[in-house]
Amino acid sequence: MSEAAFKGQLAKSWYCTAFDSGYLARGLAMVGSLREVGDLSTIVILCLDDDCHEYLQELALPEVELMSLSGLEATTAGLVDVRSERSKGEYIFTCIPALVLNTLLRIEEGECIAYLDADTYFYADPRRDLFGAVAGDGAAVGLTSHRFPEQLKHLRRYGDFNAGCVVFRNCLVGRDAARWWVTACLQWCSDYPDHGRYANQGYLDELAHRSGGVVVLSAVGLNVAPWNLAGTTIHKLHSGYCLEDGSPLVFFHFHGLRQRGDWMYTGLRAFKVSPDPTLINDLYAPYIERLQSIRQGRAGINTGRPTPLTNALVGTRRSRGLRTFVRRVRGRYIQGIERLRGESIRLGESDDVVENRDSAVCQFGDLPSRRGRLE
Repeated sequence: MSEAAFKGQLAKSWYCTAFDSGYLARGLAMVGSLREVGDLSTIVILCLDDDCHEYLQELALPEVELMSLSGLEATTAGLVDVRSERSKGEYIFTCIPALVLNTLLRIEEGECIAYLDADTYFYADPRRDLFGAVAGDGAAVGLTSHRFPEQLKHLRRYGDFNAGCVVFRNCLVGRDAARWWVTACLQWCSDYPDHGRYANQGYLDELAHRSGGVVVLSAVGLNVAPWNLAGTTIHKLHSGYCLEDGSPLVFFHFHGLRQRGDWMYTGLRAFKVSPDPTLINDLYAPYIERLQSIRQGRAGINTGRPTPLTNALVGTRRSRGLRTFVRRVRGRYIQGIERLRGESIRLGESDDVVENRDSAVCQFGDLPSRRGRLE
């Protein structure tokens, strides 16, 4: 493929994502980060509740197309039938392949679309690494490996590939692969590992083996996340971020970041990551600052329009049972460790940094990334 043809292919790339009003700030941060690195591709957003859809309609972002949940249900046979049987999370997992297929069938033959989780954030233009590896090689599907370190090999029961970033090309093989993914998830999409299956993610392992034209995206700066961060160092440079081998950080997946009251917890220790102050100050703190500014309507992407505070997906069953209880207890324990070791960030209204020298926790105002306070 010539360079001109290659650039033309990249210019025809698309994205899709899904979030509700509770994840609006993260979704808008992701969209804004893509624009900031120069990627103006069309982004299709599945709005998982009416408040989210109404807010984004009023915001009217350029090159953003909205899809309502009811619209997706109307065009995907069997989707609404499983809604009441699944928890909120399981139903969202079920919707993702349907969103991919729905969008894939709307774009031109040969064009590519990447599904992205809303809690990803871009630091470099991803198109060459995402779409170039698929379209440039004539492949149909691009997957990102979890790249689990040795101490996390037990997590392979959740799948070798991460469903937070998947690329499909609109071709016969790509469409067939997307249809198979939709059908599989309609049949089973539970939020626990079960003989190689796990939500919509475990099916990607089978997809990689059953379909031709599947490539593993090789750029190590793609989908850097807590589960592949152990033993890796991220350096902040004038021009962006890079990994310890010099590879540019293309995007980071802020999986596990949780807010409880006035505190934000990274969740890194769940993946055996002992974060150094640089990781907290230079990567997590600026991202949390961006989320806070979007929530308050102070960011450029939504100036004067604070995000609504709702977060509901009605019509699904409540997530409950022993697994849910154990997950919550473990999460609270890890958050307690983070507080003790100064790896959490407090949200506050003050413009001053308040340092607790025993726990090295900084109040969210003027963040430690600007003062180098977390030591």
